[in-house]
Amino acid sequence: MKQKLLLVLMLLTAGILSAQVVWEDFEEGGKLEWVAGDGTYNGIIGNPDTTGINPSDSVGSYTKAGGRGFSLFRVQMATPFDITENNIFKMQVWSPVETEVLLKLEGGGNAVEGRKPIKDSVWTELVYDFRSKADVSTMTDMLIFFAPGNPDDSSTYFFDNIIAGPAPTSLVLEDFEDGPKLAWEARNGIFTGVVENPDTTGINKSINVGSYTKSNTNAFSLFIHEQTDPIDLSLLNRASLQIYSPVKTEFILKFEGAGEAKEVRMNIPSANVWREYVMDFSAAADFTTLTKIILFFDPGVAESEDTYLFDNLVLLPPDECAGTVPDPAIVDNFECQRNATYDNGWDQISVIENPDLSTANSTTHVGQYVKVATKPWETLMADYDNPIDLSILNVLTAKIWSPVADRILFKLEGGMSPAREIFIDIPEAGSWQDYQADFSAYAAENHKRVGIFFAAGTAFDTAVTFFVDEIIWTEKSIQSTILEDFENGPNLAWIPADGDPANGAFSVIANPDMGEANPSDSVGSYSRGTNAFSTLSAILLEPLDLSTQTQMNIDIWAPEGATSVTMQLLSPIDGSRDVMRDISATGEWSTISFDFAASAAITDFSQINLIFDAETMISEAYYLDNLTLGETTIDVCEGVQADPNIIDDFECQRNAMITVGADDLEVSPNPDISAGNNSAIVAKYTEPDGNFASVVFESTEPFDLSNYSQLQMKIWAPRIVPILFKLEGPAGNQEVFMDVTEAEAWVTYTVDFSESAGKGFNKLVLFMNAGQAATIGEVYYWDDIQFALAPFEACIVNFEEDPFNPSGWIYFANGTFADSTIKTVENPL
Repeated sequence: MKQKLLLVLMLLTAGILSAQVVWEDFEEGGKLEWVAGDGTYNGIIGNPDTTGINPSDSVGSYTKAGGRGFSLFRVQMATPFDITENNIFKMQVWSPVETEVLLKLEGGGNAVEGRKPIKDSVWTELVYDFRSKADVSTMTDMLIFFAPGNPDDSSTYFFDNIIAGPAPTSLVLEDFEDGPKLAWEARNGIFTGVVENPDTTGINKSINVGSYTKSNTNAFSLFIHEQTDPIDLSLLNRASLQIYSPVKTEFILKFEGAGEAKEVRMNIPSANVWREYVMDFSAAADFTTLTKIILFFDPGVAESEDTYLFDNLVLLPPDECAGTVPDPAIVDNFECQRNATYDNGWDQISVIENPDLSTANSTTHVGQYVKVATKPWETLMADYDNPIDLSILNVLTAKIWSPVADRILFKLEGGMSPAREIFIDIPEAGSWQDYQADFSAYAAENHKRVGIFFAAGTAFDTAVTFFVDEIIWTEKSIQSTILEDFENGPNLAWIPADGDPANGAFSVIANPDMGEANPSDSVGSYSRGTNAFSTLSAILLEPLDLSTQTQMNIDIWAPEGATSVTMQLLSPIDGSRDVMRDISATGEWSTISFDFAASAAITDFSQINLIFDAETMISEAYYLDNLTLGETTIDVCEGVQADPNIIDDFECQRNAMITVGADDLEVSPNPDISAGNNSAIVAKYTEPDGNFASVVFESTEPFDLSNYSQLQMKIWAPRIVPILFKLEGPAGNQEVFMDVTEAEAWVTYTVDFSESAGKGFNKLVLFMNAGQAATIGEVYYWDDIQFALAPFEACIVNFEEDPFNPSGWIYFANGTFADSTIKTVENPL
């Protein structure tokens, strides 16, 4: 029988010298004594189908016994099968029905078997991996079960070419040496063919590579290789591919056949460098019709037309992580959940055995990161290419072993939002330490990259090695102090305010609606009294400390018609502090939170008041439970209405997209709180390279400059430099240059754009140190970028003729003067 080219290539690539063993090929009368314990062995017959993968003249034929799920058909050898090295068994089968075929070796109390699916009416090569019993030397019987477990089947099957060989270690599908090995076809775009490798200094030192230019009219620009014989992924089902991309994007590698397909989508985090991508196709190990290899570059984007270089498409054996389902919460655990695609630092991180096994970290493998000498801000940066979903999982945790006591920087960047940084001190050198970077405050923002800076800002004379493990996104754990839960009686003294029955009635009762929302046995019950502002009071045993936790939470079950509840904290010195919240659900338990962060400095709150639906006639009972003091989870910007005249105040009025320069701008504490700017939060701008590096704020609608035409912005500059303010839009642009008037101080700058009204400008572009050689790394601070009214310098009131005579105006809410009319009188002097 002719040996297939594919098997020869696999054996050559594997570099294994052991010869394969042909156990049966039915040529020259057959090699084995086949016995049908059930059913009928029809002997050697002419091949009924020589058009497929089996052109042999002679094959074996077996008819399965009806009524037997496992119709016995076997060979018994005088000497055991030697599968020490030749333990990969292949068998070609032609089946009249779509079913399975089981091949088994047994004997001496040992057995090994494999079950493979098969299509109907075509020769199919089935591969069985018996490496698990490679050290067993007692198995003398070979058994074949067609349609195992199906007693209704009595079909006739043909089989041939039972061959055992060593396991292959790799198969090079494409390397472009001596021309392409595969028949690549650009159904869309252009396949340039073999080109010279433009960069042999990295991981790909090949002379020749493949070149493909994507179509700019197809979102999924089809680039395909198609062959007649199926691609065998039974043993080699990890695919390795090297790509040199001009842009950061994604690609898809897909194996496809008749009704069978498996694809893997990968992120390309680095441009203009050779990167190797290894993909798990073990789910396709049993596919038998795969005849197509498809590549999609920049999938889903129709407009791009970049040229991609690729090389060294190699099939590899599955590893211990085959079939692992990626957990999106795990960035990298350096075992089987290696879900990060690293940009910066990709060539500085490697997997090694844990050098310090301990209770602090008992995992077998960890990451080793080598920080390059003289580089203070070297980083390990995972690039998601798409926005990171931080809606729930927004606390980044990691185990880090540092040789120095320094600090770690965790950073979010990329996307449409400003970069976010969290510095954490290294508490102890030379041991595994757990770190948590809480990014929950930025859960609604848009970031695509997350980085870890080891010994952030510190440069070393020589390379320094750090170890990292278990980089995982987790849900924020809210810490709280229980003030009242009504179990075993109340903890606090609950009474109607001032002990007045007109303020209602309170008691502790059994939970009337026990369930998942509130499984407590006991709760408080309160009914409003006749007072319009009926109040329930809780007298605290100790003053309430809001220094570290400022949010009050309480479970409330409200009756129908309830809409609001006010919580008051009472201080003997500072009086009351009130927060009103809506009741969004009635007839069920819900948690309502009250943010008292503005009152954190008050240390003598001694009483809590609750006012339910003031000035209403609701008489049904309210139930309350689980009063706690905890960390703030309420969005500080909740309820803030967007002011279209404010571009960005870097707090709650963030009303424009940052479409250029977002990586250079981040929200930061105000470094100089003063009369010039007393805001706690501002923006920090770090000057990048480029004489005209800029930040672009873009609005979805044109700026309305008809009245609010004065651009105002607070700037803290490190020195006197030129600044350029620019408006852009479909009609062109308008530029205004000015100089910083004072260094190292907050200054409000005003730019008159009144002439730009009605021109459709929707972009504001800011240039620091405009037109000058860049001072890379120099820091500026910005705040309160907005459009304001022009100064009004005309007469407002002269007490003479209209409209400057305020006669008839009234005072509004001005104590005893409220509703009084302003009168015009003669000048007494």
